Amino acid sequence: MLLSLPTGNMIGLGAIAIGFAAFALISAMVIPRFKPGFPGKGGLKLFIVAAMACTAATLLAVEFLAIEKKEPGGENVPAKTAEK
Repeated sequence: MLLSLPTGNMIGLGAIAIGFAAFALISAMVIPRFKPGFPGKGGLKLFIVAAMACTAATLLAVEFLAIEKKEPGGENVPAKTAEK
């Protein structure tokens, strides 16, 4: 299915995926090394909002960018169903 997406949509989905992965890795491995109390009392709300924003961005990207190209010259006709 991924290969049937237009190039721009694949780039958009890839960028969102890389951004979410970068956020997850940085917040899990890099920031705690320099700030052991991360996220702490002051930053917990900001961290939760950022995590929710990344999740929402990923879900919206899949919803709007994971659209296959329509083939010219026909409608999608369902396969024959078994008759009773």
